[in-house]
Amino acid sequence: MQTDKKKTECGKKNTDEMRLAEHADAFQAAFKTAAALEQRYGEIAQTIAPVMDAVRPCQELMERTAGLTAAVTSAVSTAHPLVPDPTSGTMPEVLGLAASAMETYQNLALWNSGILAVLDTAVMTPELTGLQTQLLESIQNAGTGMSAVADYVSHMTDQWNDALETADRLERGMAAQNVAVLRMLPDYGDLKLPRGSKRVLKSLTKTAAKKLTQSGKIFFDPKEREFYHKDSPDRMLTADQITVAESSQDVFASISLDELLSFESQLYDDNTFALEHPVGRKIFEMIQKWDQFINFDDTIYYHARKIEKGKRPFLDQEMLKAPLNLSSHGRYNAIGKSCYYISETKEGAVTEIRKHSGGAKTDIQVVGLKPVKSAKIIDLSGEIHGNNRFMEHLRFTVDNEEGKVIKEYLLPNFVASCCKRIGIDGIKYRSTGYHCFVLWNDDYFSFVKDSREIISDTETRP
Repeated sequence: MQTDKKKTECGKKNTDEMRLAEHADAFQAAFKTAAALEQRYGEIAQTIAPVMDAVRPCQELMERTAGLTAAVTSAVSTAHPLVPDPTSGTMPEVLGLAASAMETYQNLALWNSGILAVLDTAVMTPELTGLQTQLLESIQNAGTGMSAVADYVSHMTDQWNDALETADRLERGMAAQNVAVLRMLPDYGDLKLPRGSKRVLKSLTKTAAKKLTQSGKIFFDPKEREFYHKDSPDRMLTADQITVAESSQDVFASISLDELLSFESQLYDDNTFALEHPVGRKIFEMIQKWDQFINFDDTIYYHARKIEKGKRPFLDQEMLKAPLNLSSHGRYNAIGKSCYYISETKEGAVTEIRKHSGGAKTDIQVVGLKPVKSAKIIDLSGEIHGNNRFMEHLRFTVDNEEGKVIKEYLLPNFVASCCKRIGIDGIKYRSTGYHCFVLWNDDYFSFVKDSREIISDTETRP
């Protein structure tokens, strides 16, 4: 049964190897043709040399060369007018067959070198060490390590299935690098992977997967299909969250994935001592050194509130104040913490309320605001250039629920706390198609005349 299973997993891969073997005669013919030309026509020996170099290794199917196609084209165009016998007439056809066969062989070699390169930089586990050893042996004996990968997947499937029957999370956890290494394969989707694993791998970027292979402190729970740091096994992260966490570290180039996840675990467990964490100190110092600030523009801003069913509209005094006892977690406010959110457009203010209403139908009260005093604001709303992944993390979209801590908001919340402590009045940030502001105080505005409005649910939905 096990042998049949491996054959099934390797079926597609073995097809390429069979095609390669089928063209062995083409390699032999190309080698003989080039050898004959080299012997009979010494004046073009230099031209034929690249072909000899390309074809000779193929005679034994041991090596590959990226210069075969170029060598064939050059040699044929040069040799044809100099060699007026039937040998030269067959040369383009023979070497063309060799080049076609070589393309498959070259792809196999690139595949082999790619997976070996990943293992060279990985934190090795017994499973990865076994894979590396089997890969090298398979490549040496058969020219490809695909059968080694099939064996590795088979063993992982057995381990995965055993984990599903284990109640204790720590006992069923497997090293994250054992899973992530599969994401580095260009055709991992063609493998017969454990049930549910393809969805996990698809959610990981290659960069995130590579970082996981280089960590020895992150584990994967096959039953929950989530990752966790060894220091905080109760702090589970999905593959999507791992990718987001990885994207943040491009800004903090000196912070490893281990360090970043450890810091977010600290924020989740207890943010009281976040500034004592080395990563927390680094973020704080970055904001502390910020020297470019903005103020309000001479324009109208908008603030919106959800009107609970059966409740009266808000009075002016309420619309000018940050709401008390917030029950939902916001991007820049913790549960129960008051902040004043505004938007540059009325549509943006209304949309923000809709996004955080859980799809419930509700009326929204909105008002126009005019700044009456200046503020010291940090601008995080600009276009993202290059690999500024930290900004992408701050903008990560998520649905929130009342009373529930949103993991994706932990880092933005910490950034807000740093700004408050340093003396920055607010943050300008980008949402979907508009800009918003969050302020810690609410005494910056006055009402714009005739701007009070209540928008019913039917007016704001298509």
